[in-house]
Amino acid sequence: MSGAEHAGSVGLVLTAGSVLRADDAAGPVLSRRLEEEPIPGWVTFDGGLTPEDEIGAVKRLAPSRLVLVDAADMALAPGSVRRLTKADVAHNSMFTTHSLPLTILIEELEGVCADITFIGIQPGTTEFFGPMTPAVTEAVGSVYDALASDGDLTVFDLLHE
Repeated sequence: MSGAEHAGSVGLVLTAGSVLRADDAAGPVLSRRLEEEPIPGWVTFDGGLTPEDEIGAVKRLAPSRLVLVDAADMALAPGSVRRLTKADVAHNSMFTTHSLPLTILIEELEGVCADITFIGIQPGTTEFFGPMTPAVTEAVGSVYDALASDGDLTVFDLLHE
């Protein structure tokens, strides 16, 4: 992003997950791809196991749109991608375990950005030191493609419709 661009006009993808746990790496892998193949208008922060550590950076950037991406056990086929509501994330603990409850992260981020989308990718396995499964690799690609296509994440169904 050039200094001439207004920070509020940028979209931010904040990912979470562990690169050591097979499909839980979905978020960090998406973040890495966004760094290697940038999409105009989007920046990314890889929150790893502690996405709450990025709250200050998110507040400084003040994005116009925020997308949180993480592996989420939604009882679906591996590689399934769904948009999650705040209630899915906050009350059903849909996202993988992190060091701080995601409700705190959500509340902090809502004060910065009104347009927040939660994306869950169903893992197949989260075994330590295992490779990411082909289904989840494909799902990461589909989220990247949706961001590249004008950021239209409505191509993914809501978890509860």
